Amino acid sequence: MNMEMLAIKTSDPSSNNDVRVPTETGGVAGEDAELLSPQTNGGNIGEVNSGQDHQRNGRGPLFTLENNCLYKELNHNVFWKVRVWMIIVFIIVLIPVMVVISLAICAATYVDKDDIYDSSLFTVPQYFNGSFQISNFSFKEGADEDLQLKLADLYRSSPALGRYFSEAKIYPFRNVSNVVDYQLTFVLPEDQLEELRNFTLSKEMVHNVFRQFLYEQDQNSASTYIIPVSLIMSSRH
Repeated sequence: MNMEMLAIKTSDPSSNNDVRVPTETGGVAGEDAELLSPQTNGGNIGEVNSGQDHQRNGRGPLFTLENNCLYKELNHNVFWKVRVWMIIVFIIVLIPVMVVISLAICAATYVDKDDIYDSSLFTVPQYFNGSFQISNFSFKEGADEDLQLKLADLYRSSPALGRYFSEAKIYPFRNVSNVVDYQLTFVLPEDQLEELRNFTLSKEMVHNVFRQFLYEQDQNSASTYIIPVSLIMSSRH
C-alpha cells in the first residue's frame, strides 16, 4: 500500500519542524479536494444551462436581434408611404379577387358548341300522336289554344328537345269523356336521323318529358288539370 507523508504544522509558531502523518492515497485529503471541485463545476454547469434555457425560451439576444431585423424589413418604405407589409397584404388579397373575376369572365363568354346549330338543316319530320284526359274541365272557347300553347312551351323549353321541336296541335275535344287528342311535330337533320330517333327523340324520351310535366302540375291552381295516368303516346315518321 502506498503511503504519503503530510506535513502538519504544530501549534507552536516558533517551531520549524513539521510533523508528517502518513495517509493512504485518496484518503481524507483527497476527499476534501473532491468535495471542493463539484461545487465549482456545479456553478459553471448551472450558468451554462441557464444560458441555454434563456435562448430556448426565445428571450436571448439573438432572437431579439432577428425580430428587430424582421420588423425593420416589413416597415421599410418602398415608395412614398407604402411599406413592404402593405404590398404583401395587397398581393394576398389580389390573388383570390383575380381568380373570381377570371371565372366570371369565362362563364359570361363561354359558348357551348352544342348550342351552335343550323335549324335550316332540320328537314325530316317526326310525329308523336296520342291523347290525355282532363279533370274538372268545362269546354270554353279558346281552351284548345291554351292547351296547345302549354304543350309548345313545354317542349321548346326542354334542353334536349327544344331545338328539334316544331309545333303542337290539339284536335277537337270529345265532350263526353273529356279526352283530348294531340299531335307533336319535330324536325330532324338527315345526318343524325337514326341516332336521334333511337335516343334523343325516341318515344320514351318524349313521353317522359310530357309525363314529368303532368306530375308537377298543381291540381288546385291549374285550370286545365291533365290526369297523368291517362297519357297515351305513339310515334310515326
